[in-house]
Order: sequence, then C-alpha cells, then structure tokens
Amino acid sequence: MPTFTIRSFITRFNYQLFDVLYGMRVHYRWLVLLVLALLSLIVFNITNGTIKSNEQVNWLDVVGEGSSAIMVFVWLVVILSTRSPGKITNYFAMGFTCIFLALTQDVIDEFIRLKNYTMIGNTMEYMILGLAIVTYAFCLWRKELTVVKNYLMQRQQLNARTPLHPENYRLPELSYLHRALTAQYTESTKQNDSYLIAINLQNSYQLLPQLSPQEAERLRVSISELLLIASRHNDLVCQVAGHHYLMLLDGLNKKDAVIYTRYVEQLLSAYQFYLDSNINIEMQWQIGIVEVKQSTYSLPSLYKQIDEAINLSTKPQVYKGSA
Repeated sequence: MPTFTIRSFITRFNYQLFDVLYGMRVHYRWLVLLVLALLSLIVFNITNGTIKSNEQVNWLDVVGEGSSAIMVFVWLVVILSTRSPGKITNYFAMGFTCIFLALTQDVIDEFIRLKNYTMIGNTMEYMILGLAIVTYAFCLWRKELTVVKNYLMQRQQLNARTPLHPENYRLPELSYLHRALTAQYTESTKQNDSYLIAINLQNSYQLLPQLSPQEAERLRVSISELLLIASRHNDLVCQVAGHHYLMLLDGLNKKDAVIYTRYVEQLLSAYQFYLDSNINIEMQWQIGIVEVKQSTYSLPSLYKQIDEAINLSTKPQVYKGSA
C-alpha cells in the first residue's frame, strides 16, 4: 500500500509538472527576461559590492525575504501556466517580475554590501512599481472576469441542469450523472422512467491523429456545445471519456424519446467540422438509447447499460435496462 501511494503521488506530481511546463511554453520570453534580469542583478551586486562575513549575515531576514521571493515566483509561474498571452497576462508577468527582483535584491543585500549604494540599488529594492503594475492587472482581470461570468450565465440559460466542469469548463463527467440519478430517484416518489442516449464518435481513433492539438480541442468544444444547444432545458449532457457522450432525458415516453434521439442523430450527421485548412472531416456517429429503470439502477448497472447502448446500431432503439 505505501509503495502504491508513493507511486501515485509521483505520477500525479509528474503530470502536474508537465501540465505547468506545457502551459508556460508560450511565455518563454518572460522566463528568458527573468533569468537575464536576475543574472544582471547578481553581477551588478558582485561588481559593485563586497561580500559580508558569516557573522554579519542576518539569517532570519534571509529566510523571510527569500521565502517571499519564492512565493512571488510561484505566483508568476501560476499566472504564466494558466493564462494565454495577452495584455493582462503581460501586466501580471511584469508586475510579479519587478516584485521578485526587488525581494531578490533584499536577499542579496544580506550577503553583499554595495560600496556605493547607487540609484540602481535603491530602485531595485522598491516594490511599489511592481505592486502598482499588479494592482492595475487585477483591475483589468476583474473586467475580464465580469465578461466571462456574463457569458457563463448566458450559457447556463441554455441548459440549467448541465453544469460546467469547475476545472476546465467541460461538460460534467459520468460521476456527476451517477450522483444526479441517485438524487433523482431518492427524492422522487414516482417511479418515472428515464432515457439515456449514448453518443459515440465511431471513427475518432482515425480522426484524432490527423488533427493538431488545437483542432482536437476545437472539435471537442464544438460537439459539446452542439449537444448542449440541442438538449432540452431539463436534460443532462455528460462527457464520459474522449468523444463518448451521454444525454439523460426525463419526462418523455418511449415514442417521444426515440423521436428525440433521431433528431439528435440527424443533427450530428448534418454537422460539418472544418479544419484550419478549410477541409471538412467526415464523422461517423453511433447512437443508442436505453431506458433506465429505478429498480435496476446502480453504478455497475449504469456502466453496463451505457456499454450496451453504445453498441447498438445507429438506428434508435429502446430496451429495458436490466440488473
């Protein structure tokens, strides 16, 4: 058990580290600028100062100012790894870089005494410039968040039952569907049947290797938004894995559920996705519908019914779920 826990921790850490480095790849100029500025600051202090003796070093200040510099650097990494290039990102990066250099100068002062405390040395210790830039960046960020919030509220009006994934604004996963069904059958006094539409992009394994990462993400977003728009206000749309999707329908009889499934099938079949080269790709859809019964519902049964539904032919069919 300990080995498994340590291995899982290392795996998660490596994944998070790769995710951070991947997100920072578009901001390499800021990292290069930070390294050059840091090296220039160190060289300036060495060439214009004398190294203090060990007795003159205040180690408490070193720990306090050094840890503050590390935390500011972590903030800078978080900003660069999560935001796309733009004006607000540049202001954040510039402000945190100035604060980091000011704190670094404070740390260097604990080891090196400048012979002549020049204007450069004084200026580098002032954090007011960096704090002012970061404050302005937060003001711009607030306006940006207001725009995003308004968009998300408008999007939520399309389908109030389908929330956005809190981490990456994706459709909810299968676990959310499981919780929704559990709560639904626990609170309901009637034994109403629900219908589950299983949607699978059948040729995804042939298509995805041909797409760039940006095109693959755009395809995922397009399909998710298309299903969300096609859904009724009280339907639940989920993404199981990859390009496997589920739609939970309530308040429909068998005939209406089949008609609605045919509508979704026709909508997906008519959808044209164009690559960056303006060439459209051919998508092959596999759609099945299963009736989920309260008496047969459980998480293993749900997985089984999803597998059976996704393996149905593309012609909508309905069958009773079994335990």
